[in-house]
Amino acid sequence: MRPFVGKEISSFLRAIDKHLAHPFRLDVIGGAAALLAFRIKSGTLDIDAANSVVGIGKACKAARRDTGLDIPLGTAAIYDGPYEHESRMKRLRLRGLIRLQVFVPEKHDWALMKIVRLIDKDIEDIREVADKVGLQKGGFPRSLP
Repeated sequence: MRPFVGKEISSFLRAIDKHLAHPFRLDVIGGAAALLAFRIKSGTLDIDAANSVVGIGKACKAARRDTGLDIPLGTAAIYDGPYEHESRMKRLRLRGLIRLQVFVPEKHDWALMKIVRLIDKDIEDIREVADKVGLQKGGFPRSLP
């Protein structure tokens, strides 16, 4: 499976929105959150959500048909966030969304969520976000493995 870039994720979410009958909150975490909120260039294989996505299954299927993008979207089986990170989630204003309300973690919370797993891709994503939006004064330390 090839990685999907930010424009593809955005297009897919807009297509989901068109098929929703009611408002739906989607809490996006992981690589898709970094693509959407921090505009990193690397891709992601899926859209992980911190909340249940059962209510948008039909809209996702229709979005795949409409866009030709077979982007997996599901509730993350396991994820861990810092204390009360839900209260710091930020709503993204993606052009064209009417019913789909997309929220992402605050940048430091996002980085801490990635650190919990910390595979090579997570390290790359954290470095890219640090370079793009900063995580601390002076940027992210380059001494990570």
